[in-house]
Amino acid sequence: MLSIIRFLRGYVRVYLTGFSPERFMNLCNNHHIELWDVEPGEDGYEFYMYVDGFLGCKEFLRKTKTKVVVRNKLGLPFLLFRYRKRKLFFVGLLGCFLALFIATRFIWAFEISGNRQFTDDMFLSFLESQGVYYGMSIDSLDIDSFEKKLREEYDYITWASAKIEGTKLHVTIKENEVGTREEINSGENGDIRATVSGNVVAMVTRSGVPKVKPGDTVNAGDILISGIVPIMNDDATLRTYHETRADGDVIIESILPYEDDLALQYQKKIYTGNTDRLLVLGLGSREVKIGMMNLEEDYEIMTVRKPVKLLDNLYLPLIYGHNDYIGYETIDSTYTREEATNILNDRFLRFCATLEEKGVQIMKKDVKIDYKRDKVIMSGTLVVRENGIILSPITEFPEENNIE
Repeated sequence: MLSIIRFLRGYVRVYLTGFSPERFMNLCNNHHIELWDVEPGEDGYEFYMYVDGFLGCKEFLRKTKTKVVVRNKLGLPFLLFRYRKRKLFFVGLLGCFLALFIATRFIWAFEISGNRQFTDDMFLSFLESQGVYYGMSIDSLDIDSFEKKLREEYDYITWASAKIEGTKLHVTIKENEVGTREEINSGENGDIRATVSGNVVAMVTRSGVPKVKPGDTVNAGDILISGIVPIMNDDATLRTYHETRADGDVIIESILPYEDDLALQYQKKIYTGNTDRLLVLGLGSREVKIGMMNLEEDYEIMTVRKPVKLLDNLYLPLIYGHNDYIGYETIDSTYTREEATNILNDRFLRFCATLEEKGVQIMKKDVKIDYKRDKVIMSGTLVVRENGIILSPITEFPEENNIE
């Protein structure tokens, strides 16, 4: 901050020589003329002082029989004087600062963290549905409403936080580890219901009244833990009912069907080795390609885009990058049985890995592969265990005439 003030006021680097330079510096100090970075020389001292202080110390020079030599002139006043005839330069500089100030009032970048099921494409689609777009005014974004809509739209997002960092909208979310879970608003009363049909293998009740026990068979939608708690009299008769928010974990073992197929006939890409690259410059949502693309065959496009930013989170509405065009030809081809089997196996392993990431425990796999004339089919079942519950509003209330 001090360096900015010095730059705005203007200052000089001087070399002081003569009969009594120490007395000169004492007089400056007594009259509140600031000197700094004082360095001794061969026959004097070198230091910095403000322009107004330099102009006001002539009487001190006469009294102390000293003289000063200006070594360097620094600061905004000297800069303006040096370029006083270059008016267009200052107009352009002022325009740049004005454009930078205006650009920092808008959102030019989006970022999300903590997501696994909620992909980047889903995030961009959600932004579009909520009217949040590239170049949107920061003041027009309601952060609290945005966070609420995000949690309501996607049931497996249990927590969301959005904040503006510079010109970037950064969203942090936490997802339910057991997959999709429909919940009522936090703090409201509700029942715990089953999301899958199967056998209860383990159960922990933290609040509410359990309606099933390990070993029971349940169907999707059945109440597992009720949010209606009976209140008893001293003589063990029913007095009334109390509603609460049911809470607990119920591990359900169920059978999950699986089926996937792959056509044996497909179009195989043969890359020709021909490539081309075009530079791309962008302003806002518009892009301009520099040059002409010379490939005449079919091609794939690989895009690289980088935003222009001044600091870590101060993005500008400018982008640069390039498009890489990779030429290829297509021929009719057929998978061998071994190739088709490997592809289906890879898909099945990725499917199992996705289940495990969601907290689903796979107990048994029973799948087989059938070869037909034009395709290969993998089908079977998996025995899985999961915390298959949802928290839903209370809809089944006990009748009042049951209360004595």
